[in-house]
Amino acid sequence: MPDSLPDSLPGLRVITAAPTPFGADLSLDLAGVRTLLTRVAAAGVNGVLVAGTNGEFVALSDAERLAVVEAALEVWPNADDVYAHVGAATTYQAVALTRAAVRLGARRLAALTPYYHPASRQVVLDHFRSVADAAGGVPVYAYLFESLTHTRVDLALLAELATIPGLAGVKVSGQPVDVVAAYRAAVPAGFAVYSGADIDLARIHRIGGTGVVSGVSAAFPAPFLELAAAVRAGDEETEKRAQAEVDTVVHALSGGVASLKAAMDLLGLPAGPVRVGVDPPSAQEYDHIRRLTER
Repeated sequence: MPDSLPDSLPGLRVITAAPTPFGADLSLDLAGVRTLLTRVAAAGVNGVLVAGTNGEFVALSDAERLAVVEAALEVWPNADDVYAHVGAATTYQAVALTRAAVRLGARRLAALTPYYHPASRQVVLDHFRSVADAAGGVPVYAYLFESLTHTRVDLALLAELATIPGLAGVKVSGQPVDVVAAYRAAVPAGFAVYSGADIDLARIHRIGGTGVVSGVSAAFPAPFLELAAAVRAGDEETEKRAQAEVDTVVHALSGGVASLKAAMDLLGLPAGPVRVGVDPPSAQEYDHIRRLTER
């Protein structure tokens, strides 16, 4: 069973951003979801984010998203370590998903900023106040991904978001470590700061971050867990070796969810095709992934 580590321990938590398995006909594979999450939990990661970007939430209906959340809560050893993504383009939809996820028993929620239409400062504040209120005390983590959402959250806005009752932390994707460090400095010490750049786990630790949310760890958890353990122990030699392995697997799966699912298929993990409109790995990329899985 994975260790249940509190957010207050910086740089130690490896949260897996789980993909959503589909059948050959692109139907939701709930049996595959349960099998995959059982395997991921057994690997020893500290938590799982479901129905997020790697989970192709934009290609799931609300009912499918909630079914994935329910399956995760059923099979994960500790429900406190399941982060249910309830973000949506509109506050109306995000609030409805929040209430439904809480009714299912979700104990941690992640919510993307509004997207498609770039949201103003006031819209972002009102959005997260509404989601946190709907959560009824269940911790909410703001999910920032400016390059995909076109909604910018600057340091002053994040500092204000951190004062909202019920908002427990932030996940920052698509930003380098120095930007994550600036976010870390802008919020109170007890406010969790996660990075979506799993390759930067050690550096995130050193700037006071809480950990990483890693899609690649769904296929290759061991290098991330070894790196986290080495960082925790101050073992520089092991850290250097583990970082090299992390670099290898992250670069091999740089094609995103399509590459991740290709690796998972090769490893015999439930994955299936992608629903979102992304290119599959090229023949050369696929061969690289195949050789990596054979190692």
